[in-house]
Amino acid sequence: MGHSAGNRRLIMMMMALIVLTPMGVDIFLPSLPMLAQDFALDTAGIKWSITLYLISMGAGQLVAGPLVDALGRRPMAMAGALVYGLAAGLCLVADQITLFYIGRLMQGFGASLATVVAFSCVRDRFEGERRAGIYSFLNAAVCVVPALAPLLGSVLAAFWHWRASFVFMVAFALGVTLFCLWGLEETRPPGRRKNHWSRYGHDVLAILRDGHFVFHAMIAMTGMTVILIYVTTAPILLIDQAGLSELAFGGWFGAVAAINVLSYFLAPRLIARLGQQRAIHAGLAIMVAGGVFHGLFYSLVGPGVATFMLPNAVMVTGFSLTLGAALSLALEPYADRAGLASSLAGCCQMGGGALLASLLTLLPLPPQWMLALTGVLGAGGLLLAAILVFHRHPTVS
Repeated sequence: MGHSAGNRRLIMMMMALIVLTPMGVDIFLPSLPMLAQDFALDTAGIKWSITLYLISMGAGQLVAGPLVDALGRRPMAMAGALVYGLAAGLCLVADQITLFYIGRLMQGFGASLATVVAFSCVRDRFEGERRAGIYSFLNAAVCVVPALAPLLGSVLAAFWHWRASFVFMVAFALGVTLFCLWGLEETRPPGRRKNHWSRYGHDVLAILRDGHFVFHAMIAMTGMTVILIYVTTAPILLIDQAGLSELAFGGWFGAVAAINVLSYFLAPRLIARLGQQRAIHAGLAIMVAGGVFHGLFYSLVGPGVATFMLPNAVMVTGFSLTLGAALSLALEPYADRAGLASSLAGCCQMGGGALLASLLTLLPLPPQWMLALTGVLGAGGLLLAAILVFHRHPTVS
C-alpha cells in the first residue's frame, strides 16, 4: 500500500515538473501577436521567443544530466523549478526584447533540469513496458498543457495583457518548488555510482556510439520537429491570416491537444498489446499518414483552418503512440547513467527538434509542406529503418 501510494505520489510530482516545459510555450501562444506589437517584432522575432527557449531547454540538458546524477534528483528538481520561476519573472518585467530573450534562455535551462529529473526518477523506479507506460502518462500530462494553457492564455490576454501569462508561470513554478521541497524523496539508489565529471566525455561518447539509443532518440526528435513547426506557425496562420480570435484559436488548439492527450492515455494499452517495437511502428505509420494528408489537403483544397489542423491532429496522435516506447528503449541499458542518458535523449528531442524545425522554416515553403516532408521523409525513413534494421529481432521488455 505504502509503496504503491509512494509511486503514485512520485508520478504526480514528475507530472508537475514536466509540464513546466510546454507551459513555457503554450500559455502565451495566443499572446504572440500582442507581444510582437509591444516589442515591434516581425515574424522571425516572434518565433525566436519560442525557439530560444526550446534550444536552451534542449542544450541545457547536456549540463543538467550530469548535475542530476552527481547531486541527486531532489535538489535538482527544486533548482530547476526555482530557476524557471525566476526567469519567468525576468520576462514579466522586461522592457526590452534583449532582456526578454535572456529570460527565455534562463527559463529553458530551468525546464531542462526539471525534465531530466522527471525522466531519471522514472528510470530509477520502473522497468520495461511499465516504464514505457509511465513515460506515456508523463507525456499525456505534457499534452494537457496545450489543451488548457492556450484557453487560459487567451482569457488572460483578452482581459489583461501578454505579461499575465508570465505571472501565472511564476506562481506555478513556485508551487512546484514547494511541492518538491515537502514531498519528493530521492530516488537515485544509494549503491549507484555518481557521475564523475572526469568521465563525462567518455560516457557521452559511449552513449552516442550506441546506434539503438541514437535511433530511438531520433524518433523523439522527428516528432518534436512536427510539434514545433505546428505550434510556431499556428498563431500566424490561424490568427493573423485566417482571422480567428484568440479564443477561437484556443478552442482549435485545445481540441487537437485533447486528441493528443487521449492518445497518450491509450499508448500504454497499445504497448501492452503490441510490445514497444510494434507500437513504435504503428505511431510512425500514423505520422506518415498525417504528412500525406497535409500535402493532399494543401494541394487539392488550399490553405484553411480545418485543412491545417486536422492533419496535425493525425501527426500528433502518431507521435503520442511512439514517444513513450522510444524513450524507454533508448534509456533501457543505462540504469547507472540515467541522468546523463535522459539528458542526451532530451537534448536530441528538444534541441535537435528545435534546430531542425528552425532550418525547415528557412525553406521557401508553406508550413503545410514542411510538415508533409517531416512526416513522409522523416517518419517514413525511420519506419523503414525500424523494420529493416533496428527492430528485426524482438527485445525483452
